[in-house]
Order: sequence, then structure tokens, then C-alpha cells
Amino acid sequence: MVGLRVEFVAGRYHATPWNHHVNEGLVEWPPSPWRLLRALVAGWFKLSEPEGESQMRDLIAGLANVDPVYQLPRFTEGHTRQYMPTDGKPTLVFDTFVLMPWDRALLRIGFPGASLDDEAMALLDRIARQVRYLGRAESWAEVRLDRDGPIHANLHPDPEGGSLSLQAAMSTGDYAVWRQKTVPQIPKASHRPPDDLWGALTIRTRDLQRARWSAPPGVRSIRYSPEPIPVRPRRSSVLRASLAVRVARYTVRPREGIRPLMTRALEVADAIHARLAKIGDGYAIPRLIGRDAEGLPLVNQQHAYILASCEALTGRDRARVTHVHVALPAMAAEGLALDEATVLKRLRSFRLRQRGSEMQPFELVLEALWNQDDLRNLTTRPPTLGRASRWRSVTPMILQRHPKRRPDGSIRRDGPEDQVGRALEQLGLPRPDAIVAWEPPGGWLRFRRSRPRRRRPALPFGLRGFGFELHFAQPVSGPIALGYAAHLGLGRFEPLGP
Repeated sequence: MVGLRVEFVAGRYHATPWNHHVNEGLVEWPPSPWRLLRALVAGWFKLSEPEGESQMRDLIAGLANVDPVYQLPRFTEGHTRQYMPTDGKPTLVFDTFVLMPWDRALLRIGFPGASLDDEAMALLDRIARQVRYLGRAESWAEVRLDRDGPIHANLHPDPEGGSLSLQAAMSTGDYAVWRQKTVPQIPKASHRPPDDLWGALTIRTRDLQRARWSAPPGVRSIRYSPEPIPVRPRRSSVLRASLAVRVARYTVRPREGIRPLMTRALEVADAIHARLAKIGDGYAIPRLIGRDAEGLPLVNQQHAYILASCEALTGRDRARVTHVHVALPAMAAEGLALDEATVLKRLRSFRLRQRGSEMQPFELVLEALWNQDDLRNLTTRPPTLGRASRWRSVTPMILQRHPKRRPDGSIRRDGPEDQVGRALEQLGLPRPDAIVAWEPPGGWLRFRRSRPRRRRPALPFGLRGFGFELHFAQPVSGPIALGYAAHLGLGRFEPLGP
């Protein structure tokens, strides 16, 4: 069966039903077949293949002929309300949404009976990957072909007694018959429906409003009957441990101005560390702040890493912090505790000092909380969490040990390469086959290399930064950060090819 899987990254879905106002507090859930087809058409327009329109038309026609079934996750409805400033009088605005468990925000959609050849399936796969949100733009989504086996649908079409009505597209034949009957009733040519179903799916909303259509041309209603969604029993302690969070991923957004430069990655991580300590006052969060209940530093690589990264390849953000990962190292035997995961969910902002005493606020938008199974199943891994056999420094590594020298001054032991190998072993990683010194254009001096408002540590090379390329015999997984302040992002590496 042809199927799509829609994973809502933030665990929320926002969409206002047709012919309803946003302040009515209604949500179109699940996404109607009409909305899905419109989203796929929008994904096709993002592809640089305009010559494939005929194949796309056939694909849409094949999906429109089928009433889809849904496998809904557990969900609840919620809303926020806030006053928006208008012309002298604040206006109350409702934001209604569907909320799903962050680790199970997966909607599966099947098209039983749809027949698509290999080329159509490949096209569907490409355009589905172009859909970045479904509904309103706040509904971040990853849409993929569903290859996970049969869909256990709990929402089926029921023309007789269905309690839920969703909009769907007419078949191409039904649309042609309907248009033939409708056109003579509309004297104004600009208000007549498009020539075919493809035109109806690509028409702009403002054109529909100008033509005073009460519903989009080519729309029909399907009645659905929902089945009860089984509530899972409370997780046992063993299951909870297996699903414990290991990585939290955030997007960095400036409230004003622009994102901080990557050269300030240490400052960003230090500000987030301070924010976690403040939010976590009263919680047991030893691995987020790096100290146990008695205030002693954690040992054996149990401290979570706070790693700022840049994932923008072009544009003005190509050298600026776009994301932050709070990640446990591979050596950590257990995931984060419940208190630690709760504090990570409450982390929403931090501040950086600008020139003088001015503080610039930044927002942290929680994108995902990943457990060990999630990390194994990631189709696209962020560079910080990548898996490769070649890695390169993106922030300077500050050495922590004094090298042992021979009488002639040459280094006998604990040179930079030795310290890299030893630090990798402490992370549970093998020693690389080759460690090659590397330095970016402009060097490491432009990077912040000590924590703000802290006494500079006594280090063998001071705050001199080192960079390396690491070549392993087999691919290894990140995060990799070595040396002084590695838990705050210094000495961080990213993959350099497979």
C-alpha cells in the first residue's frame, strides 16, 4: 500500500479548517486529504524539474482517486491566548493546536488501492522530502514514504455514519463532470473553476477569495469514523531507562539582530550552562551542571556536552551559531534522568553580553529529544552527531597536560597528538590511524578560548588553540570534543566526508 509518514518535529500540529476563523479554536485534525495533496504539489514546485509536470499530474490523479486511512498517534488539543497590539486596542488571539508525545508524534497515512509505478513512487519520495511543514508554518514536519510495513489504521472512511468530516479532492473524471455543470452558472469568466483538478489544486487562496468561493473548486467531503486510540500503560522503570533522553537539539533564534558568530561558541555554551543551573535549582541535574549533590565535579565522562554548531552552508548565517546540542558522551551508560529531561524542556532562552554592558537575548526552540533508539534510526544526522571515519576540528582544542621533553628539547611524551589519542580513549573511541595538524584560514586566535568571568586556567600552552584531522580505520559516531572546556564546545570535531 502506498503510504506516507509525517513526523511532527515539535510534537505540535496547527491548522485552521476551511471556512473557519483562527479564533474559533478549531483544528483540522488529522490533515485532510485535500491539504495533503496541496502540500505535495507545493513540494513538487520546489524541485527543479518543471518538465515533469505530466508525471506529477498522473501521481496526483492516482492519489485523488483513493480515500486515505490514518494511523493517529495519541494526542490532545490545547491552546494559548495572547493579546496582540493593534490600533490602540489589544486584540485577544487564540492559537489552537494538537499536542502529541514528543517521542511518538508520528502520523501514518495509507492510500489503499492506489497503484503507482516505480517512477511515480520515486517522484512521491522526492516531493515528500520537500514538505517542511503541514498546516501552518509552526507545524514543523518531516514527510517521508512509509516503508515500515502495514498501517494499523484507527481512522477509516465511513460514508454511512462517520462523525468526522474531512475535505478531499474529486477524482479527475468527477471534476470534469462537476465543472461542466458549474461553468454555465457563473457568468464572469475570471470566477469560473480551473480547467482540471491540477488547476484546482494549484490555485491561490487569494484568487479563491476574490472569486467568492465558499469552498475550493474540486473539493468533496469524506466522513470518517475514528476508533479509540489505546492508552499505553505507565512505563516501567526498565522501559523508561531504555527511552531515556541522550540528546536535546535546539534551534537558536535572535529576538533582535542576528545570531552569534561561531567564534563565540564557548560563550554561547557557557551562557546556556548558567541558564540550566538557574532553571534546575531544586532539581537533581548533576550531568547538566557537571557536579554531584555534594558539589564535586563529575568524573568518567558523565557530564553532558553543550555544543554550539553552524548548519547553514550559505547566506549570512554560514559562520554563525544556528543550533545547540546538549548531548551525553558515548561513555555514559544511562540516559538523562527525568529531572534532567524536564529542565531541558524548560530551557527556552539565554543572553550574551554585547559591547559594554548590553545583553542580547536569544531564543532556544526545542526541536527534538532523542534517546538511543532515535539516534540509531536517524536518516539525516546533524554534523555534531555524525558518523564518519574522517573528522576535522571546527573549534580550537586547548591542551591540558604538560609535554615531557628530552634533553634536546624534543617532545618524548604527552605531545599534542598523544593527548588527542588519550582523550579519544577516554571517550570510548579508538585511537585514529592518523592525526594531522590542521588550522583554518585566519587561525584560532579569533575564537573565544576561555570562559567569561572566570580566572584563566594554568595550561601548558596557555590558551593556544590546536586543530587536527583525525583518520579512523572504521567510522565512529559523534559527538567528539577534546581538551579544556570540551563540555562547552572547545575542541569540537565534525565529519569530513564518509
